[in-house]
Amino acid sequence: GATTVLRRSVPNVEELLGGRLLGLAGGVSVLVGAVFFVWLAIDRGWLGEAARVAIALSASTLLLGAGVWLYERRGRSQAALAAVGAATAVLYLSLAAGAALYGLLPGPVALLGASVVGALATALAARWQSRTIATLGILSCLLAPLFADGLGGPGVLFLLIAYGAAAAACTLRGWTWLAVASFVAAGGQLAVWSLAE
Repeated sequence: GATTVLRRSVPNVEELLGGRLLGLAGGVSVLVGAVFFVWLAIDRGWLGEAARVAIALSASTLLLGAGVWLYERRGRSQAALAAVGAATAVLYLSLAAGAALYGLLPGPVALLGASVVGALATALAARWQSRTIATLGILSCLLAPLFADGLGGPGVLFLLIAYGAAAAACTLRGWTWLAVASFVAAGGQLAVWSLAE
């Protein structure tokens, strides 16, 4: 009856704090760690631009594969979801930086890769009903142009691809919160860019 519906709609506090929140925190830590490593490598001159992009693409692809394998083969795990979300964000950011910031990747190739990453993030978020992937992966993809030379050049196209992924996830899962967050993230960047022009 009504009690059963209420129990289903109200998240278990232990599940929220012990699983979802810690998984999300772990994913954010991986993402921040990757960004910090790249920043440190740039600051100290350890790695050239091509090496940075290659390492970021390789490591995030491995992390994505490991997260999918863990989730599908070892059972539902917040750590696996966080790994997939963080890997998606780093992959997208690496493609955007490789094309828009460093000019190492041809624009069409990077945009095709970004489309694949966005479609994969949307499909996994919808299939697994994962707000973690939607938050870490899709929303981070929307913010990638901020770290990859803004919206100049192909930056707008990267933003549009990420927004398309967010719109698809919102449609498939009915996530109003994602629609609002995506609109704010994309609209804010477009507003700043249009005022700067």
